[in-house]
Amino acid sequence: MTIGACGQSSADYLADGNRLFEEGQYREAVVQFRNALEGNELNGDLRYKLARSYMELGNQEAALREFVRAADLLPDNMGAQLDASRALLASGQFEDARSRVERVIQREPDNVDAHMLRGFATAGLSDLDGALAALETAVELDPTRGTAFVNLGRLQAVRGNREEAEAAFRQAVAVNPQAVPAHISLANFLWLTGRVDEAERSVQEALRVDPKSVEANQALAGLFLATGRPTEAEAPLQAAADASDDPLARLRLADYYVSQKRQAEASAVLQPLAANPDTAAAAKARLAGIEYEAGRMDRAYALLDEAIAGDVTNPQIRVLKAQWLLAEKRFDDALVAAQAAIDADARSADAHHVFGSVRLAQGDRTAAREAFLEALRVDPAAVDAKIQLARVSLAMGERQQGLQYAQEAVQSQPANGQAVFVLAAARFANGDMTQSSTDIQRILAVDPEQPEALTLLGQIQQRQNAPDAARSGAAGSGRG
Repeated sequence: MTIGACGQSSADYLADGNRLFEEGQYREAVVQFRNALEGNELNGDLRYKLARSYMELGNQEAALREFVRAADLLPDNMGAQLDASRALLASGQFEDARSRVERVIQREPDNVDAHMLRGFATAGLSDLDGALAALETAVELDPTRGTAFVNLGRLQAVRGNREEAEAAFRQAVAVNPQAVPAHISLANFLWLTGRVDEAERSVQEALRVDPKSVEANQALAGLFLATGRPTEAEAPLQAAADASDDPLARLRLADYYVSQKRQAEASAVLQPLAANPDTAAAAKARLAGIEYEAGRMDRAYALLDEAIAGDVTNPQIRVLKAQWLLAEKRFDDALVAAQAAIDADARSADAHHVFGSVRLAQGDRTAAREAFLEALRVDPAAVDAKIQLARVSLAMGERQQGLQYAQEAVQSQPANGQAVFVLAAARFANGDMTQSSTDIQRILAVDPEQPEALTLLGQIQQRQNAPDAARSGAAGSGRG
């Protein structure tokens, strides 16, 4: 038995940690489990408990470290092996995750969770056929497991097999009609395939199963917002906030109020969250945004700096500060804030993007392009980075490269007005007046007064009329 400096034994620390964990005091539980580990570094059970505490706190990096250590120390604990695999998957370490879960399958060939995790890891390695085979095995092993059908449906959707995907999602609902996630997964699929009314019915069915479901209420609110019915979104967002202990639900409600210009109601939701150490940074950042929009700049920056000091690893708050400074043309200060965002998390595409935006504003196109390319490397789906890369490429005379980035941006988000405009500009630069004009007309159909679009349309018309003017001039000179 190990005795700590204050006279407590490791068993005492463990007991305190277990109690605190059960009470939901995860931060305090971490302290006690770490105390219990002193002199017991090879205790796998302790490390497993510590890993679970970190996971509850959202500290994925620390959770991953401890889950892997625990699994290595507990080779016969299949739950520990699977949790380590999940943590490895979340961090993008697909090969390690697959290797570990395959050892579980060797020991327990009928472990459905293991086959599903193997499918996820294999998909992460771009082996979609292997991933599909693993998920089909999971379904065969337990045809009543709705989650297996949900995961199978998601993979079929990724592969573009719409009919097979829909069949899997509907089977997930059929085998467990009381499972809210199954209804929501089907609704998401229907939404993505343009069947909005059916998607809404699926969400409503989920709410009939559980009217207090946070997931279903938030899904319904999102659907209302996406279909231009913001007033209907308030009730499900409020229901989700009332039903959940997760502060994220209240933050989403506050975000809704801000989007609807109801700042007083947003502040009322945010003030209690700002007093809670676990949510203070997120709440203060939002309160700072309210102050900034109201023109109370000193108060806004003071709140934002408090949020930054309270969450040293959060890049988004620093990105917000950089964006404000950039908008105010305080480029040197904006660059410092953008670099701080990258230092907080080099995997943040937004951090690299705002750094590139500042560099572009300073006139350094080469540095800007490098930053936007890094944003795209971190997040290959970052449409804003593709738009900026298209702009920079065109400005540097690289017309074909600019066209390629613009086409990729529009392919990802066909309704993104900025993407459509930069595509029109790229086509104009490459001499395609007809398609450029078509793109501009798409923009003007939505916003007839869009100044950039009107300017480019004038340039297109001038270019199209130039040959006629030249021919007219030549004919006139011939008559003379």
